[in-house]
Amino acid sequence: MLNADKELIKIYISGISSDGGKRGKKDIHKYIAFFFSKYADSTYTYDLLQNNPVDKSCFINNVKNYSENILLSTENVYNIRFNKDIRKDIDYINSLSDIYEYGCIGYIRQQLEEDTVVDDIKKVGSVIDKDKPSNIQRITVDILGRVKIKKLLNNNKCELTILNDEKYNINDKKIKLYHIELINKIKEIIKLNSPNAHEYNLLLNFYNLKNIYTLINFIGNISINKNSLLQDMFESNNLVEKLKKCLCLLNNDIYFLKIKKKLNHNLTTKFMKEKKDLLIKEYIINLKKELGEKTQHEELCEEFIQKLNSIKHVISSPVHTLLYEEINRFRICNENNNNNDSYNSSYQYLNTVFNIPFNTFATIPTNIDTCEKILNSNHYGLCDVKIYLLEYLNLYILNKNVKPKVLLFVGYPGVGKTSICTSISKCLNLPICFINMNNVHNKNDIIGHRKTYVNSYEGKIINALTTTKVMNPLIVLDEFDKLFYINKDIFNTFLNMFDYNQNKFFKDQYINFEVDISNIFFICTANSIDNIPHTLLNRMEIIYFFPYTNKEKLLIFKNHLKNKIEKDTKITDNHLFMSDELLLYIIQNYTDENGVRQLYNIIYNIYKKRAYMLIKGLDKQIKLTIENKNDLIHFVSMQNAQCRKGKQFHILGSFSFGVVKSLAFTDDGGHVIMIEVTNAGSDIRKDTGSGTGSGIDRGNDKGARTGSGIDTDTYSTTCCIKNSSGSSSSSSQSSQSSQNIQNSYNIIVTGNVGQLMQESILIANTYSIKLLNMLYPGFECKHLHFNLNESDFKKDGPSAGINFVTSILSYYLKIPVDPSLCMTGEITLNGYISKIGGLVEKFIVAKNYGIRTLIIPKDNAQEYELMSNDIKQNIHVMYVYHYYQIFNLLFNKDGKRRILL
Repeated sequence: MLNADKELIKIYISGISSDGGKRGKKDIHKYIAFFFSKYADSTYTYDLLQNNPVDKSCFINNVKNYSENILLSTENVYNIRFNKDIRKDIDYINSLSDIYEYGCIGYIRQQLEEDTVVDDIKKVGSVIDKDKPSNIQRITVDILGRVKIKKLLNNNKCELTILNDEKYNINDKKIKLYHIELINKIKEIIKLNSPNAHEYNLLLNFYNLKNIYTLINFIGNISINKNSLLQDMFESNNLVEKLKKCLCLLNNDIYFLKIKKKLNHNLTTKFMKEKKDLLIKEYIINLKKELGEKTQHEELCEEFIQKLNSIKHVISSPVHTLLYEEINRFRICNENNNNNDSYNSSYQYLNTVFNIPFNTFATIPTNIDTCEKILNSNHYGLCDVKIYLLEYLNLYILNKNVKPKVLLFVGYPGVGKTSICTSISKCLNLPICFINMNNVHNKNDIIGHRKTYVNSYEGKIINALTTTKVMNPLIVLDEFDKLFYINKDIFNTFLNMFDYNQNKFFKDQYINFEVDISNIFFICTANSIDNIPHTLLNRMEIIYFFPYTNKEKLLIFKNHLKNKIEKDTKITDNHLFMSDELLLYIIQNYTDENGVRQLYNIIYNIYKKRAYMLIKGLDKQIKLTIENKNDLIHFVSMQNAQCRKGKQFHILGSFSFGVVKSLAFTDDGGHVIMIEVTNAGSDIRKDTGSGTGSGIDRGNDKGARTGSGIDTDTYSTTCCIKNSSGSSSSSSQSSQSSQNIQNSYNIIVTGNVGQLMQESILIANTYSIKLLNMLYPGFECKHLHFNLNESDFKKDGPSAGINFVTSILSYYLKIPVDPSLCMTGEITLNGYISKIGGLVEKFIVAKNYGIRTLIIPKDNAQEYELMSNDIKQNIHVMYVYHYYQIFNLLFNKDGKRRILL
């Protein structure tokens, strides 16, 4: 049974009438071939139920019956385009190549009356415009049998062959079982798709389901599977195989219908629940009004009015007016109205504003001794930070209105920048709020988004005030150097925030009025100041956190970290004992850092392993000492330990020609670099420079020691840090890892060396050749190869100039350099030694690597004197201002090569 356009049926009937005049009116049928389109699953099917008439030029003709061979002509192909798409009764094609090879042939058996069609369509839910005449004709078609396209002819014609169906035995058990199962599946489908039950019943009137082939045709008619699957079933010649495919089609239909039913049920349930909740809320509101009680919305409005009255003496009149108007706007909103966005937006704004703790301040204690005790008990060292806080407390005791400065804690990871902020909060009795600057991408994260935008919210500063509930909290801007300062908006925002003449009028774009943030205690943390603009640094007080020495790391563990680990693991000294020597061995060989994070993780894993042993029944105390250090492999895995490669080689060294030690400080703790110089090839070149023998003695310099050329104010010792700063001589500025220096000396440099250090090598080589020509006129220099070990990190900077000169002279003169001696300093072409940066960091590296003598520029003497005695302990220091002092110390021990300035 198909839905067809009346005009199409008229064309069909007229074709029968015209042909009947020639052949007689008795038993005249116009046979129609039906085929599935190959593209029907992926293209639109157009609605034949609409009222637009079909083009009358579309017709079917030239159907002639030649026994079993039938010719089908489609001279005028349907090419109609309608606006609607509906179920696929008829598809239109442009060519016979668009259809499948197998189809069927039949004729129109009956035209249903118009009233019946309209009633049936109304019952199944179709929409019909009553003002327009119906153009729908429902027809029933008798299928005579299957056909196959034998060959395609010209003019869009084809030759068809009628296929005979396979005969079957109705009593065959297999066929009977399939028959029963298919009938049951059809009943299940009719039950699941109950809204279309009338349609199914109408179809059943024209099908005899006791006949197997009629049953198969009925399944093909009602199935909602793709045409390609139906065609696959239709082309099957084996009856059992065809029944099996019909069963699969019905199972697919049942699966889809169950999903559809479940979705409809869920949507209906959700809709009814929301409708029920809405009705209940409306009933409650109306009942409360009848009883004279206030609704929740009215209570919120009154609460906001009370909060506004409580702060009206600390806010300006325009702000009071702004908030009052917002409350009135919120009052006319209703949470049950359709416009919930306005209600939520207004409620969020008012809730944020009234949570700002206007005129509420935390009380700062005035007992300096208590504050000092808290800082000393929680942190080892960090003298500069502790001194600043105590000085601020002194000022606060004298003047309660003093404003705290913005502090910038600069130091390497793991040295205690963030952890001491918590102690400061406890010491000053200020609530703390951490803001990670890695999550800040534009100024709106700081000063908020405008309220006009959807899902807008306040900035992080106002959020910190609402979180801490005071107007003078401690706000820590962590990782401050990670901000993207190319964005000028962020830069200008912090310039205004850190300026005490402007931050009294800080305006968050979300709340849209000014708030005084001048009482906030800002602390910024950074690993370096290189990325922070100088104009911003001028508004902050910088406090440097220097790396810890190995001795300091040991004390920090014993006084602070050990108690924390024991509390977490429940392992005490009765279960595990670790000697100080073994702890130093772990620090020396298993950690590579400036702080104590790696040390904490390794010791924690040792305690965790001991806790596992305790659960297994090992109650006896385990002692780990330097004598049984090999037992560490049972407690520390290689994944948890970061062994320092070649560190023992750095400490012990060797007496070799052309080998000199240099200091390189990095974020992971620093290294002692071995500078090696050797001959790069057999070619040599005679230098044209001239000299004056062994040098001219121009008299003793005032700052030189007799016989050695070293300053008289020399020796001292080392241990801790804390008073100075500078940049690392090994900082990397070049993108090149290693390259050959092309110059007149054909020097080769390897070891991941930056551009500045390569230039320093050139200067050192030029000065060395000049010095050797003074000692040996006509000296022949060689092609040299410089290599710096530890190639896994970049080495750069000019502060290893005197090291390169020393290594060149050691190679040419065949005099080795003491491996316990190290030096640092930038050299000029005339041999003068310039000041270097990062002296404290380099001292700590030298101390951790067992250096006993350190030569530094005389210009760094004041910085050295300010260093703590713990850092200076056990290291001999020599001041030099010209290289001749180093030369006389290292290469003139026999008195034959003495040179003077």
